[in-house]
Amino acid sequence: MFPETKNCQNCKKEFIVAPEDFAFYEKVQVPAPTWCPECRTRRRLAWRNERSLYRRKCEKTGKEIFSMFHPSASVVVVDNDYWWGDSWDGIEYGKEIDWDRPLLEQFKELQKIVPRPARSIQKSENSDYCNNGGSIKDSYLVFTAENVERTMYSVAIWDSKDCMDCLNTFFSELCYGCVFCDHCYNCQYCITCNDSNDLLFCKNCANCSDCFGCVNLKNKQYCIFNEQYSPEEYKKRLSDFKLNTFDGVQAVWKKLLAFSQNFPVQFAVHDNRNVNCSGEFIYKGKNVQQSYFSTGENCKFCQLVLLPQVKDCYDYSIWGNNAELMYECAQVGTNVSRIKFSFDIYPSSSEIEYSMFCTSSDNLFLCAGLKKKKYCILNKQYTKEEYEALVPKLKQHMNDMPYTDAQGRVYKYGEFFPPEFLPYGYNETLAYELFPLTKEEAESAGYFWREPEKRNYQTTIQAQDIPQSIQEADDSITQQVIGCAHAGNCAHNCTTAFKILPQEFAFYRQHNIPLPRLCPNCRHHERIYWRSPIQMHERTCQCAGEKSENRAYTNTLKHDHGSSHCAHTFQTPYAPNRPEIVYCKECYQEEVA
Repeated sequence: MFPETKNCQNCKKEFIVAPEDFAFYEKVQVPAPTWCPECRTRRRLAWRNERSLYRRKCEKTGKEIFSMFHPSASVVVVDNDYWWGDSWDGIEYGKEIDWDRPLLEQFKELQKIVPRPARSIQKSENSDYCNNGGSIKDSYLVFTAENVERTMYSVAIWDSKDCMDCLNTFFSELCYGCVFCDHCYNCQYCITCNDSNDLLFCKNCANCSDCFGCVNLKNKQYCIFNEQYSPEEYKKRLSDFKLNTFDGVQAVWKKLLAFSQNFPVQFAVHDNRNVNCSGEFIYKGKNVQQSYFSTGENCKFCQLVLLPQVKDCYDYSIWGNNAELMYECAQVGTNVSRIKFSFDIYPSSSEIEYSMFCTSSDNLFLCAGLKKKKYCILNKQYTKEEYEALVPKLKQHMNDMPYTDAQGRVYKYGEFFPPEFLPYGYNETLAYELFPLTKEEAESAGYFWREPEKRNYQTTIQAQDIPQSIQEADDSITQQVIGCAHAGNCAHNCTTAFKILPQEFAFYRQHNIPLPRLCPNCRHHERIYWRSPIQMHERTCQCAGEKSENRAYTNTLKHDHGSSHCAHTFQTPYAPNRPEIVYCKECYQEEVA
């Protein structure tokens, strides 16, 4: 079998279907895709509303609830307790197959009328303002979280407590403003650090403590901008930076950014236990290719699939946890197998296609909102024999009479749901964070755009008038409506104003942190700056022998390639026009032993 070059039905660019891709498609009995990998990923991630919550009423009980669906979204949204209860059954919404119409058109109508839960969350306690997670306690505005306590304004945080303003942080405690930190304690403003405590403004440090402004250090203590100090000197020198003030923090961020550009970064964040993997942040992977923040074995084009075990999956976004033979799925996981073209299916489910919001079910086709069901089509119950006879005919019907969207794109059997099925605006979703588009670009691609709501907040204090240091602020700040410094003049879904909660103010006081000037949305988007892009680029190692190519960094050891330029090439999220010094794995590890 040979590779085949195709033209993407969406962006019109060429992409290659490799022999191993064809082998997988044959294994799961699907045709080769007509959209390129990037367009497929964008299409799936547009189904993930990561952080937007709205007040609306449960359409069955009238109870006021918080929901990830805007009140104007034309779907039936109910309180989570109602959805999981026994007072309704999705079979009640079952439809007969209309062989004279495209099947996806019929499913589009069905999924709009079947109730769906307001939030994707389980086992939460005193955490009504959280979404996409489980076992969340006493937390506020926490998203994509698991086993989290007393945490605020954080995204993708697991097994952590007493953290604030963190992104992709795991097994950590008392951390603030940290991104990609693992097993950290009492760390502030740190990027990609692990197994460390009491760090401030550090990047790529491991097994360190009491360090400030350091880059690429291991097993160090009492260092400031990579220079060694005594414990007494360290404490004295630290006070010079005025970290209890807003201006002091901003000055150190600026200095760290410039300082870190003089050190190499590894071409991609890979776990040392990986075997034959490509992509970014692959963890305990074996034959995982062109993936992003994922684990697994024999997987390709996967994103945010970090819960093992994951095996033999393609185009799979978000979740994992004993998942096998998944294709073109998003937010599906926990003991699942052979699920295709589906969204939000969990747990203990298998043999499901073109379905959403279904739980503990098997053998579903074109279903929505079913619980503990088998052999259903368009939410109508069939016998096993009837179901197995109908499904091949349905797939053929999808090819003979495909759905065509407003852009003229054709959806035969083998395509994920069209963007026009979405209940979200593109700018409400994870796709917007990883693949930013303007309103015009999103709408031309067939996505809806959620216009920002007009906010009439009566601000009582502007960002520039907030006290410089936390010591200058008193409890009255929690009664103020603070104007965000961005004032809505950004692409961050700015709320224009925000408040400081009492427990939040106590955290700032306890840890000597100055008050924020930005609303939570803008703070989140500023942290995203440190998250690796999802797009990959072919590059060559920038180790030029004794120094880096730009001569900014001098190697500490002699590398295997000696004084000659390293010849290693790789796929990296660092685009050629970025300022970082990008080293291959071997050269980087020589420097950061």
